[in-house]
Amino acid sequence: PICGSLVLLENGVRAVLAGGEAAREVSGPTFFPDGQRIAFAQGPPGNRGIRSVALSGDERRTLIQGGDCFEPAISPDGSSLAFSCSGNGGSQVWLLDLKTGSRRQITRGACNNTLPAWDPDSGSIVFSSDCNRGVELPALCRAAIRQ
Repeated sequence: PICGSLVLLENGVRAVLAGGEAAREVSGPTFFPDGQRIAFAQGPPGNRGIRSVALSGDERRTLIQGGDCFEPAISPDGSSLAFSCSGNGGSQVWLLDLKTGSRRQITRGACNNTLPAWDPDSGSIVFSSDCNRGVELPALCRAAIRQ
């Protein structure tokens, strides 16, 4: 099965890198800067984790497990992963240090902060936020990241 899977098409050859199993849908794939690995969310909404896989299909890793985490974004320098997690009535942006494994919450509030994307210098994250605006009336915000 290809629907809901992470599929690599290279030189006309298809390879399923992840997914295909029941309730293991893949979403939000993003390349690491080296172009040799992909991070992605996997699982049904409400129970997604973030994983990575090498383009060879080897080196499968779970980066974030537990809760409902999705929308991974790898920093241009490859040192950090920004992602969204939902719970407690909203979604927030988090940061994972890929070297140490430490995690920290970047945004807060009883609102939705989602869709993180990195500035080219890896120094800040741009994200969508409906905080103080009303549900589903988002604006773009920026948060500086102190590494």
